Amino acid sequence: MGTSTCSSWRLVAGKGVGLCRIDHPLTTVDFYITHIHANYTHTGYDMYTGHRVSQMYCMAKYMARSSNSEATIAVGDFNCKEDEIATELFIEASGLTDSYRELHPDRINDPGFTNDTPECSWRADTSMAALCSNGTCKRIDYIFYNNSKLSCSESVVVMGKIPAKSYSYSDHMGVSSTFELQPPTTHTTTHTVKVSKSTAESALECIEKSLKATHADTTQKVIIWTILTLLWCGVIVVAALDLIPAVVVGVVASLLAAAATVCVLVSCYIF
Repeated sequence: MGTSTCSSWRLVAGKGVGLCRIDHPLTTVDFYITHIHANYTHTGYDMYTGHRVSQMYCMAKYMARSSNSEATIAVGDFNCKEDEIATELFIEASGLTDSYRELHPDRINDPGFTNDTPECSWRADTSMAALCSNGTCKRIDYIFYNNSKLSCSESVVVMGKIPAKSYSYSDHMGVSSTFELQPPTTHTTTHTVKVSKSTAESALECIEKSLKATHADTTQKVIIWTILTLLWCGVIVVAALDLIPAVVVGVVASLLAAAATVCVLVSCYIF
């Protein structure tokens, strides 16, 4: 299991990069898998966009540092649409190719959606018009590869409904790509991470905006916690001075405890 040295990844529990090195008769195949931070702010600006940008860049750096293979594959739930800066940054930094989009270049007629699709049963509304016309359908699951010694002959979206069942395997569709492996060369491959100035500037701007949004959100939570703490202290003081009936004190204390519990659960869900 590989882990990135970037601090932004360690701040998000359960995120990382897995590496499986396959000793194929023709050459070594480095197979990477990941799950990038999701969007938990479904209204307004997604303050975790910056997390995904930094994680995607960290993954590209880790791949360059850990692999010298000419046959590299990276898969997973990247939680990034293909037109997002995080996806563009990763493709540019890693030098990998999007296998599905390579064989299906028409984004309009062949979008290749993998999440929030009408075919998925894990949605309340299964209307194509209601879901995809407003941009709800997303393509966020990918199979990237190094095309120097690999060639992709087929790439399709799979894993819809379970056979003979009315429900799907997952809230995500799967992606299946078929590759042909060419004989290796005799020289050692060195991977480098290079991005254009414009891509780097867009990525940094995105990270800065996300940091500001995260800071504002954290400040709001601190204020809420402070108010709840002061109210709780006030209840304790009032109860100690016996200024109001014990029943009222108990009700107020229970409400404050419930509010504090909700804050804890929300904080755990988001962070």
